[in-house]
Amino acid sequence: MCGFFRVGVWCVRFAYAPYDYGGELIMVDNEQLIYPTVDLFLYDLGEGLGELETKIEKNRRDFFTRIYGEKLDTEILNKIKSVEEKDGDYLPLLSGVQPLKQGDGYYYPVKLRDTYGLQIDCSGEIDLNSQNQLSPKPLTSLSESKTLIKNQLNSCEGTIGQSWFVWGLLTSYEQNSLETAKNCYQQINLFPDENWERDLKQTG
Repeated sequence: MCGFFRVGVWCVRFAYAPYDYGGELIMVDNEQLIYPTVDLFLYDLGEGLGELETKIEKNRRDFFTRIYGEKLDTEILNKIKSVEEKDGDYLPLLSGVQPLKQGDGYYYPVKLRDTYGLQIDCSGEIDLNSQNQLSPKPLTSLSESKTLIKNQLNSCEGTIGQSWFVWGLLTSYEQNSLETAKNCYQQINLFPDENWERDLKQTG
């Protein structure tokens, strides 16, 4: 079972944790999630109608600078270009995901016909203790993950658009998913004039 909430250009998804905590009593807290994660989806134009090859190459370089920064070179760009030349409406542009420069997460770039899409996934700072991944964490970690994502991008705005996605595991069946979603909304702080009642579009 899960809760799904769509708010403007962002959405929240929860699932209930199917884990056995060895009889340990976990207090119900609407300010916590297990493995709270933030994803940003950016969209850039790759090939505009009638654009010159020089402009297409600039679009490619600008897009992948978000991932590689100063390490982006001609060899990397040529490999990406060869992938783009394959047939298909959906083309993963790297072999697997690219780890974030800072934080627990990854980049995942794709080509959607004439459009670039980039998913940046972040679950906060890297924790070397894997057992802590299943421990409830405060929702303040969502704003920290958002900051980590924005700090690693030369330009946070996609030239076509962007969407934010927040997800995690509820700590128990008793946790209020709608109240937790509201708290996530406040932590992610996307709108200067935030208003939960106005921006909540759908639940299910």
